[in-house]
Amino acid sequence: MPVVAMKPKEIFGHEIVSLINENAKAKLYVVCEADCGQLRLMKHIVRKTDADLAQIECLKHELELNKSLRSPVLRKSLDLKINKKLIGGITEAGLLMELVDGESIGSMPLLDPLKVMDIFEQLARGIASLHQQRHIHCDISPQHIMVCSDGQARLIDFAIAAPTNSIVPKPNVVHDFFGPEVARSKPVVPQTDIYSFGVSLYWALTHKRFPNIKYLVQGNWDRLQDDSEVPSPFQLNPAVPEPLSKLTMWCAKLALGSRPKDMATVIAGFEKIRERL
Repeated sequence: MPVVAMKPKEIFGHEIVSLINENAKAKLYVVCEADCGQLRLMKHIVRKTDADLAQIECLKHELELNKSLRSPVLRKSLDLKINKKLIGGITEAGLLMELVDGESIGSMPLLDPLKVMDIFEQLARGIASLHQQRHIHCDISPQHIMVCSDGQARLIDFAIAAPTNSIVPKPNVVHDFFGPEVARSKPVVPQTDIYSFGVSLYWALTHKRFPNIKYLVQGNWDRLQDDSEVPSPFQLNPAVPEPLSKLTMWCAKLALGSRPKDMATVIAGFEKIRERL
């Protein structure tokens, strides 16, 4: 008779409601918090290798960063549970986080451009708050932008967030939404998030990926497209207001110095667009 592995009923004293995601590094559970009965999200890592220990250190970093965050747009981390052995140290860890009841913009159908603008204006204000704490998210992408049923935008996953002017270790897999500075292991600055914000906005308005980062990482400099050669959101989707299209392309400039200097400038751009519509 085959042996069937029993699924755990609780983790760190919290009842497991469901397993929502699992990969080689971690499992994501919806749990019922023991103290208050609230549904939460828990990222659970079992230490098997030194790489797992490094991931647990990222959980510690994420919790410490979240202690200073005030914007309702930024998902909060609430507590970190750790089990240790007397000999050998940490065996497992679980980061308890807010459960965001929403859907990632990366899995939603193409939305009305004005709805997209509302979501990204909220997002810009949340990112500006993070930058005021002198931290860069470093991993803004459509999958990390959540939209709740009431239209509230939420930014999640601060696993590789880093202090301004620090160098983020280059991820094993570089996706199209990373800022050029992350992809090239250069110091990250507010304009790094502005690039990722811009190409995520580009995707949300068109459902097309902005070219360049994959070529940059591969070293195919001759395949990098000049910004003027990339079709604008307005060209791909005429329902997009031209001023919004221009703001998107400004944020997505490959050259760091060509992007808006800070998120306050981006927010001001949204406000001017609203005045003109």
